[in-house]
Amino acid sequence: MNECSLRPLFRDFEDSGVTDALIRLCRGMSQEFDVPGIPLWVSANRIADVSDLQDKCVSMVEEARSVVAALHALECQLASHLNPGEAGGSSVEGPSNLSPVSSVMLARLLLGSCCEMYASLQCSRLCKVGDRPARKRDTEETLRLYKDSFLAAVWTSAHAQCISDRIGTSVSEFEPTIHTVPSELGEMDLSDLYARRTCPRSLYSKDAAHLLQLMTRCTNPGARG
Repeated sequence: MNECSLRPLFRDFEDSGVTDALIRLCRGMSQEFDVPGIPLWVSANRIADVSDLQDKCVSMVEEARSVVAALHALECQLASHLNPGEAGGSSVEGPSNLSPVSSVMLARLLLGSCCEMYASLQCSRLCKVGDRPARKRDTEETLRLYKDSFLAAVWTSAHAQCISDRIGTSVSEFEPTIHTVPSELGEMDLSDLYARRTCPRSLYSKDAAHLLQLMTRCTNPGARG
């Protein structure tokens, strides 16, 4: 799998670290499983740009369907390794009457799902459920997989919510971002404000001062009683 062809696919999530996490997981999967190639047109920054080609490029529809089918097969294979002896896998069989945009969204959704499953599979190999990694190297690798799995989950959830919104409202303007679903990536960074707790006079806003007082009380063991 060509790593360079993957990077444009995740441009919308690049600044948050989702890009590198998905590439790392895809790189690991490709060493053990048959990861399909990702068409370059999937890397469009705006999903709406792909819809403009709907009537001009019929081959795009067929290509999207083949990618979805391949990712679905990969997802089922990962599920069988993650839960041996159980009937797992997604119920997705591939789009039949979906538009190219829906096919692209579904392919991106399935890719995120595969990355999540692979991260879970690798964690189970490093450490059994309920145990701790025995070696420091395994601990570091497990922590990285936990972080990458979280980032992949944000990607997958954002696309799942976007697909749900489009189906429920029939509006095509929704686009997946890190702000589509609530997560750590979308939280406000109040670290600079909290750092001013030793010098509250440097604040120029009463609202900021009130928030700082609240944060200070919440983080001070003596003030909590």
